[in-house]
Amino acid sequence: AGIDDNDLDRKAKNMVSYLVKGHACQVTISSNRRNLNMDKDVIETTLGRLKEIVGEDGSQQGKIKNNQWGNRGTLLFQPNRKK
Repeated sequence: AGIDDNDLDRKAKNMVSYLVKGHACQVTISSNRRNLNMDKDVIETTLGRLKEIVGEDGSQQGKIKNNQWGNRGTLLFQPNRKK
């Protein structure tokens, strides 16, 4: 359930290009009731897939912030400083 792999890859590659330039990125994912009924953790699994794609280029800042209904999650990524 959720976003297709090719759509997530395209959006993640755009995000990685900003992270490489040194900009922070905030990701917000929303889900409809049908996807939540199929998988209660659809927000967390999608953000987990995103973290795998970002890999070494960015790091998660804090925890996933969900709204009260659990259908929207927000996560902030900071660029990794290269030495």
